[in-house]
Amino acid sequence: MTQIFKHTNLKLDELTYKKPEKQGNSYYCSIFHGDNKPVYIQTPVLSSLLSGEDLRSKKQIELKVLGEDFGIYDIFLKLDDHNVHKTFSMSKEWFGKELPVNVIDDMYRRGTKPFTKGTQPSLDFKIPFTKDKCECMCFDKSKEPMEIDDIKEGTEMICIIHIKGLKFLKKEYYCDCYITQIKESEIKIQKS
Repeated sequence: MTQIFKHTNLKLDELTYKKPEKQGNSYYCSIFHGDNKPVYIQTPVLSSLLSGEDLRSKKQIELKVLGEDFGIYDIFLKLDDHNVHKTFSMSKEWFGKELPVNVIDDMYRRGTKPFTKGTQPSLDFKIPFTKDKCECMCFDKSKEPMEIDDIKEGTEMICIIHIKGLKFLKKEYYCDCYITQIKESEIKIQKS
């Protein structure tokens, strides 16, 4: 059975990382929770900064944190740091040589963007598509299925995010995360 963690309950020290394996032109390191369980996180209510047509063309979504609770932003900030430290500690086993932490940190493309005081942070996530078909399940407030194209800018939603692994390219690497489910929120959040 798949376990979905609320963003406040995910313990990064319980994540396990598999040795990177070659996949085409890159290497891929799967991330699991404990003993080979996929890592899914449920977000709090977030707001879409894009509409359905943009979501389809960009195959990603930018979500703005609402209210005063930046916990979802903080967990992904900590995940970025955790990924860098894990890569450093495993570099000899994974790559055959110990790499300096500053080199690893410079190569890592963070999923979190800095934000200025008085603004709300945002996060970007991929939306999976096969050919032109969206593989992310989308539901309206009544829990009825809807299309990704029906999402409007400013739509408040709760998402399920799959933290899949680390993807190593020639000059950089990043945490491969994508949205598996979107549900329009019935609750309106007080915007700050």
